[in-house]
Amino acid sequence: MMRSAVVAILLFGAASTLHASFGDQGFSARAVAMGGAFTAMTSDPASVFYNPAGIAFARHVSLSLNALRQFNLPAGFTDQSQANLIAVAPLSVGVAGLSYIYNDPRGYSSERTTQLSYATQGLWQAPGADLEVGGSLKFPDTAPPMGGKSDATAAMDLGAVERFHDKYSAGISLLNLSGGRVGGSKLPVELRAGVSESVRDMTFVFDIAHEGPSGLYREETSAGAGLERWWETVQHGAVAARVGLRAGDRDQTWNMGLGWRIMGGEADYAFTIPLKGPARLGNAVSITWRFGASDPEAAFERMLKTEMDYRAILRHELETAENKQWQLSQQLNSLRDQIKLLSNQLLDRTISEAEARKRLADLQQQYQQSLQNFQNIQEKEKRLRKKSEAEKNTPQILFQKDWSAYQQMKSQGAADSALIEDLKSILRQYQGTGVDLSQANQELVRLLQNR
Repeated sequence: MMRSAVVAILLFGAASTLHASFGDQGFSARAVAMGGAFTAMTSDPASVFYNPAGIAFARHVSLSLNALRQFNLPAGFTDQSQANLIAVAPLSVGVAGLSYIYNDPRGYSSERTTQLSYATQGLWQAPGADLEVGGSLKFPDTAPPMGGKSDATAAMDLGAVERFHDKYSAGISLLNLSGGRVGGSKLPVELRAGVSESVRDMTFVFDIAHEGPSGLYREETSAGAGLERWWETVQHGAVAARVGLRAGDRDQTWNMGLGWRIMGGEADYAFTIPLKGPARLGNAVSITWRFGASDPEAAFERMLKTEMDYRAILRHELETAENKQWQLSQQLNSLRDQIKLLSNQLLDRTISEAEARKRLADLQQQYQQSLQNFQNIQEKEKRLRKKSEAEKNTPQILFQKDWSAYQQMKSQGAADSALIEDLKSILRQYQGTGVDLSQANQELVRLLQNR
């Protein structure tokens, strides 16, 4: 009887670990810190594990490495170490993802999952709304700790995300669709739904998840919520603080975390505090790099270069106009002197009247031509000087007015896309005028990295 009890306990523990590994669990430090509420998130590679449509809004090739030590999951108490690698790449049509998860449940069969994902881009768009769908084909398998034959199957994830006005998102996903079994148990089918709201530097998320039965576990419903706040610095990137709560039938946790983002890199840390059961703190660390986002200012500088080239051309044309005006002025003076001399010669009878008339007609024609050119150059110089003065007209005062207008637009909750366009316009206008644009540049970096 004692042997049967031991066997039952071991089987129960194995089923618990299997359920936790292939079911609802944290996959990155950011996700853990925000209570696992990632179904509607669209700005993190790890969103592919919660909703494959989440990567649809990726704008850069991204690589993320995550390491987690976990004791508390919605399925209950566990003891596992996990490492996963995620790669996301925008294509000409859609976004592709490749990920690998290795989970060590400490004494039980290790679990591995390879996952291929794809999400649409621009599937359905309307003013202020963008709907995308995605799917993942994954291959979970187990490997006994003492060696032996692995146990593998195939499964599918499906999901959709709709984003409204660049601030609100809603997502739904169905995970672990499979007819196969792994480690003697069927994968727990999971239905998730979530919403998120991003207002300037803050993001709020909320999720509800329902898992089907698996092994010795019955179906279960859990909820998670999280809040993230970013602070920009002038020279050292941005830092974030996160807090989240996860509550299920068997486990409740309080989660906290920090993040640091500079150029294209991001480092995140999170820890989990159990609200029931054994008091063991879980930890998670993530490193993410978004290629091509390392220096958004440098990319924007290329756009500003066109504006600077235009100003250089304007200065060159102004200098050329001034030089031509001086030359024409000298030519007009010379022609006036020649006409005066010709008139005197005619009065003195030193030349014939016919010759004088011919030469006078030629000189008058040259004079009228030169005078017309001189007037044209004067008009052009006037326009160039007016344009140049408009460029130099108290740039600091004009910048302060434009920056105040931007801040007012931001405080009224304008969409990020509108804020980005306004910032680009401000930077184009004041680049090279001596105005300190560091604050505007930092604001643009933050908005571009959040897209």
